[in-house]
Amino acid sequence: MNSSIRKVVRYIRVSTLKQQKHGYSIDGQRQAFKSYEKENNLVCVSEFVEAKSGTAAENRDQFQKAVAMVAADASLHLLVWDVDRFARNQRDHHTYLERMNNRVLFVITPEATGMLASLKAMLAEQESTKRSERQILAHAERKRQGKKAGHAANFNNEGRMKGAQARRDAVLNNPNCIQAYAYIKLLRKGDTGWQKVADELNENSYVTSTGGKFYPSSAQRLYTIFQAEENIQLEKEAA
Repeated sequence: MNSSIRKVVRYIRVSTLKQQKHGYSIDGQRQAFKSYEKENNLVCVSEFVEAKSGTAAENRDQFQKAVAMVAADASLHLLVWDVDRFARNQRDHHTYLERMNNRVLFVITPEATGMLASLKAMLAEQESTKRSERQILAHAERKRQGKKAGHAANFNNEGRMKGAQARRDAVLNNPNCIQAYAYIKLLRKGDTGWQKVADELNENSYVTSTGGKFYPSSAQRLYTIFQAEENIQLEKEAA
């Protein structure tokens, strides 16, 4: 990363007010941001937190404030968890990247710039549409069968929060991930780049939670999840 990048504005987004008050997501993102900032010699000057569902960026007040702050100061970069937390459709993705002159950093996929980021935004938009269609069809089928079905509008809220928590716990408790994380920590002490980390993991027969090979983004994602959990535990012990 360019050593001249010094100041960042965090933007944290979750899908529901319930997550904002009780969920892991905000604390998890914040701890991951802190680790990322420390690792890359960045300084956070402001943070905006938003709990709001939906895909329209113009309806996200905190996002608009964060974008305005970065757009007004060329020394600032917007720091976001991942592309889908920034924008869920291509129009918003390109509009706000241009407004900030591409000064956006993604914690989970730091390599997601240019065409790759655009592709991820397109895929997020397609997946959002498909997911809504699947949920509505499943809801209708359960009603047809006489089974109790929750409100279709809630499928994107509590279910997603529980799903994210379950995926995180699955990583933290997976033996493959625990072993890989220990080796990643050792490699990162020497300031090894993420491509080299992934290569070392694969060459030494470490595998992902599903038994697959590591890529730079998956290695960093694993590291970020464990680092965030360790920071949370340290804060609890200090409280």
